[in-house]
Amino acid sequence: MPKFCFLIVISLLLFQGCERGYKRNTADPKRIVYLTKELVNNTHDSIHDFAMELNGIMEANRANISDSLKAEINFTTGVYHRNHVSIDSSSIYFQRAMEYVKDTDMSARELSYFYWAWITYFRQEKFGDSKAVRNRYRTLLRTPISNEKDRTNWSIYYYYLENEFFETEQYDSAFYYNRLKMDLVRASKDTINNASGFIREAEIYYHHFKNPKKAFSTLSYLMKRDTLLLPGYNRQLYNTYGIFLFHEGDYRRSFDFYLKGLSFVKQMDESPAKMAHLANNYCNLGEVCIKLGYFDKAEKYLDSVRDIGLDKIDEDIHRNYLEYKFRLSHATGASVEDIVTDLNSIRQVQADRYIEKSKKELVALSRSKEYERVLATEKKETEVKNLRLQIGFMFAIMGSAILGGIGFLFYRQRKLKFEQQSLQMQQRLLRSQMNPHFTFNTLYAIQAQIKKEPEAATHYLLKFSRLLRLFLENSMGDYIPLHQEIESLKKYMDLRKLGNPNLFTYKFQYENMEEDEPISIPPMLLQPFIENSIDHGFLGIHSQGKIDIRLSMEKEFLHCEIEDNGRGISDRKPTKKKSASVQLIANFIKKTTKRELEIINKKDQNPNENGLLVRFRVPISHP
Repeated sequence: MPKFCFLIVISLLLFQGCERGYKRNTADPKRIVYLTKELVNNTHDSIHDFAMELNGIMEANRANISDSLKAEINFTTGVYHRNHVSIDSSSIYFQRAMEYVKDTDMSARELSYFYWAWITYFRQEKFGDSKAVRNRYRTLLRTPISNEKDRTNWSIYYYYLENEFFETEQYDSAFYYNRLKMDLVRASKDTINNASGFIREAEIYYHHFKNPKKAFSTLSYLMKRDTLLLPGYNRQLYNTYGIFLFHEGDYRRSFDFYLKGLSFVKQMDESPAKMAHLANNYCNLGEVCIKLGYFDKAEKYLDSVRDIGLDKIDEDIHRNYLEYKFRLSHATGASVEDIVTDLNSIRQVQADRYIEKSKKELVALSRSKEYERVLATEKKETEVKNLRLQIGFMFAIMGSAILGGIGFLFYRQRKLKFEQQSLQMQQRLLRSQMNPHFTFNTLYAIQAQIKKEPEAATHYLLKFSRLLRLFLENSMGDYIPLHQEIESLKKYMDLRKLGNPNLFTYKFQYENMEEDEPISIPPMLLQPFIENSIDHGFLGIHSQGKIDIRLSMEKEFLHCEIEDNGRGISDRKPTKKKSASVQLIANFIKKTTKRELEIINKKDQNPNENGLLVRFRVPISHP
């Protein structure tokens, strides 16, 4: 009995000590409300600390905080990450928020949890994840549909299905669920949902059912009610009509509808979305003016895109802008110097965006590490105070906890350093792939073909635009699909052969796998070695160069071999930039696969054989 009483006293003292030590993370409702407002409404640097404090409160008081408050904390943190860190991390918090919703009588706020989780995955084309969100939402819908709220909730569900099927080109299913959605909203006065439904219906009639008459009829019906619509929906309505007319070859009327759409864009509130819509409209007007032979107007509209600011528009509009500028240059016989300038500006904008994103992620990682260090220090101080109230054996336990904390911080520091090196490697490789020398050579090679083979020149320009986009897209992710990496390599080698088709040949070989194998790999690891073979290995040789790329599966790794018949190591003098890129890749491969990068000079093994053989393996990720 005395021993039992003694243990109770020790437990109470320990509880009080912990309570004093973690007072900072108590669930004060006023503090939580303040932090959530700051996260949503402000942009100053300290909001990261607010986000960390808010999540610290939730973790320390998980048992005492309601599910609705946990959902709101996660949702607010997701909004913060979407605005200031990255889309990828925001989706995690949005999904956590929606998982706390369990009542079928969902509030408007709870509907927004599901919407932002779904739209974040959807816009990243992570359709498997968006489907999981949609299925979770379906479990909370009530049947039968008995009131206005039920109709709204079900129409949102059909909206999710309609968009998923439309984006995956399953138009019959998209049309079916669009009709179900329209049936629910048609009886109500929901003008916005009616408008978006009619426009989507017209798109399916035109593109899938090949029924222009029905598509135009649907849009014309909606135009009779355009005074009820917001400027944003009228913009979409008239531009869609203009696009259909353009495809039908009625360029004069298409131009008029694009102008009408432009007038509605100018009525929209100032926002980044308005700038993007303006640029898109100007591109459309530039394209149709080229078709009509209005070259001065085409130049004016395309110059308006540049005046908006290339840093304010996305990559798709960049690509269209460059393509129409090239068409205009070809039609008027103008120099491509302006196009080269614009291309370099766009490349700089996209590189700056990537670097800015990388910096934000590094800052977030650094601040997270610092906040964890502060929390660890506070915890250690509390444990020291508690040790004075404990009996002897507690010293051993607390010593283990301190060692564990130090080990954890050491692990976090190493992980942060590795992530920083990985980001640096991506930046270095991106700059390596998109060097100005390659850009200028390719553009001037295309220009040289304009008079000889205009169609081939246009084909190569589209291929070049696609390659630039692939380079930028590939550099943004930690893993990309294997077939996408192979596509970018093929386009790169095809463009390198543009000026001299007989310079080299290439071949891909696959062992125990296919080219479209459903796996993902880290991007941009093979290209530097291929570029090295072309720029240095084939320099001065008297026979046609050959590049063999062999890929095979080895458990959780992809084994890669790149072999050429060039001069080999003895005659090559790699540039400092290439040596740095190879060293970065070698470090990355060693850390992720525990294997060294092998570079073999074939002449060392067989004096009669020239060339280089590069072997390494890379980690793979399954979808």
